[in-house]
Amino acid sequence: VIVSTVAAAITHTTVIDGVQPKVLVLFRAHQFPAFLAASLLSQSTTKLILIGDSLCPQNIPASSLWSFAFNSQGFEVHELSLQPLLSQPVCNLLAPFTKNVLQSSSTAEAVKGIAEQAQFFDIHDEDEAFSMIARLCLHLQTHGYEPGDVAVVSLAPNAGASAPELVQKLRHLRCAHVVWTLKAFYPGWCKILILFIGTGSQGADIAAAMTRARSAVYGFGRLSNADESCQNVFNTFLESRQRSRPFLSVSCIRHPGTVIRIESVRDFQRKFQQTGACNKPCGVKQPCGHLCVDRCHEGEHPRSCYQPCLKTICSRRHPCRNRCCERCTQHCREEVTATLPYCAHTATFPCYKWDTSSAQSPSRDGPHQYKCTVPVNVKRDCGHWTQVSCFEIQAVKGVGTSGRLDQLLNLPPCRENVQVTPKCGHSKTMMCCNKARYECDVTVMVERSCGHSCYVSCGADRILLPLCTEPVPVVLGCGHKVYRECSKTIPSKCTAVVKRTLACGHTADVSCGSANPLCSVPVSKTLACGHDQIRVCHDNSSACTRPCHYRMRCSHLCNLRCGEHPHADKCQSCKDKCCVS
Repeated sequence: VIVSTVAAAITHTTVIDGVQPKVLVLFRAHQFPAFLAASLLSQSTTKLILIGDSLCPQNIPASSLWSFAFNSQGFEVHELSLQPLLSQPVCNLLAPFTKNVLQSSSTAEAVKGIAEQAQFFDIHDEDEAFSMIARLCLHLQTHGYEPGDVAVVSLAPNAGASAPELVQKLRHLRCAHVVWTLKAFYPGWCKILILFIGTGSQGADIAAAMTRARSAVYGFGRLSNADESCQNVFNTFLESRQRSRPFLSVSCIRHPGTVIRIESVRDFQRKFQQTGACNKPCGVKQPCGHLCVDRCHEGEHPRSCYQPCLKTICSRRHPCRNRCCERCTQHCREEVTATLPYCAHTATFPCYKWDTSSAQSPSRDGPHQYKCTVPVNVKRDCGHWTQVSCFEIQAVKGVGTSGRLDQLLNLPPCRENVQVTPKCGHSKTMMCCNKARYECDVTVMVERSCGHSCYVSCGADRILLPLCTEPVPVVLGCGHKVYRECSKTIPSKCTAVVKRTLACGHTADVSCGSANPLCSVPVSKTLACGHDQIRVCHDNSSACTRPCHYRMRCSHLCNLRCGEHPHADKCQSCKDKCCVS
């Protein structure tokens, strides 16, 4: 039995003739020209087995042995139903081109990072289709696939013209994948096949390309503009997926448990970074115990962790408030509310002060020195209750009971209203602090020693009463009756007005008690200067108040008052020293 490719058999015909095999097995037989058959078949050959690919993209001439075998009645034609190289999803896609559904016996692994092994996207915008292919290649690259594992094949009739633009998209994302035409790629193999399906793509080309994909096939482009045989592939696939909207269930290399639904290139851009990482927090546990909160990334994690420290620093198990990369604080500053050591009230302090403050090691501002400001009720010396701060009560506890509480606490005067009833029986409402020195201020009437009554405050002195101002009649020695205040002495002079003839002979109204009253009757008197002047009777002064009118030597008249100059003065008009002429 000799097994060989057609090309090798043609090259080594002498070997075949020398061996004289009974069975000759030729694969890639679709490339075997019929006119060379006689040169390969020896007299000893009783069975010829041809193995070929009827889906080959190369045109098989009608004169080939392969075409002759298919069209001849003397050859048995068998279609392999068990496929050892292709995955079952790929075999299912080839159903429209085979008589039977191929059954896969392949051990090809599932695609890393993508749940689906086959999917087709109808994208009419060529640029969007190229972007989708580029992002898919980037995603596969981040999951460890080499450029040789992924084949990007353009099935468009103008594949050579569109390939540079697709290559540019790939290079922009730092992908080293090659964009193939079908003829350039066939008969190569790949793990994952990515197809660009343009207008006019042929079903035979799609089938030929899919026969070279071991694990998965993904197609992008104008599916509705492909030929009828292509539509059969797409329709068969959609029926198996219940015609749902196409999408890829992809996962990040660092978060394989989280599946992200991708329906368009916008989903890739929004849900994945250009590095191929997703947008979730990294979540990797660092040596310090924290999970990395940075957005999903590759490479090492930062040495300094800036998250809150997880260590406990006190007996109450409070966490350190510093960042993880910083040294833990020695004093826990978590606010703790607890009962004060000297009273039943609570206060809030940093945690470390509750631990370090004690009677043996007091802290300046710790609980033992804290002045509790909670108001408490205390009973005053007067019996009334008032409120003071708790710390004031604690301060006087050690003083003892000697002394009044009001003084010890320095309390303000008690301003409670109380009803006070002195011995007199008069009641009054007043502030408690005023009752000790209160004197009844109710106005009452009392009788004086003189017999008259007066009104005084009830609490006033009854011995030293105010002077009696009651008017009483008195008959003087002259016989006149006058009224005076009760407390005053009898007047020594009578003030009654009487008519009396004075020493000058005039009669005038004068006080009864006056001894020598002056006469006020106006009379005309001739003065020593010769002037006459009206004066009161008792006025005997010689000073004349009339103008002088003496003629001076300078012929001017003196304009001074008569009794105010010696007549030898200077003239007031000419300033000459003149005398009376």
